[in-house]
Amino acid sequence: MAELSVKGAVGAAVGAIVGIIAVRAAMHHWLQPDVRSQSALSKVAAAASDRLHLPTMLDEDTQLYAIDGIEGVLVYRYRLVRTPFADIQPGPFLSSMRANLVASVCATTETRDLLERAVTLRYSYSDMQGATVGDVDITLSDCGP
Repeated sequence: MAELSVKGAVGAAVGAIVGIIAVRAAMHHWLQPDVRSQSALSKVAAAASDRLHLPTMLDEDTQLYAIDGIEGVLVYRYRLVRTPFADIQPGPFLSSMRANLVASVCATTETRDLLERAVTLRYSYSDMQGATVGDVDITLSDCGP
């Protein structure tokens, strides 16, 4: 489990950076006053997905396979391609991911701009067979003052 957490943390950090790059490009074209709408976030998600040529491997264990826009939420969907659910402890795994993701997302202008517009960034993880491991939601309140 410790090895998965470390590799997963690396994948999460890389995933956050990849997501930031994609969102930066997409936001340039589709930021509108109501960026929280499903329409606006779906456009951001589609542009980011196209730009990244999803699915894409972030490291040997982590695949970013989709980005979705739903009302108020931009969802990054990850698959742990070499790990069955039985080998994952969701609580510790998601806690590790949260710490890494908050640091990356809150420190980046583009993603912080989304958070300041009340968009939640959701990082959704599944195992190698698609079983849900869990989600990490990041909002502006996670960033502190």
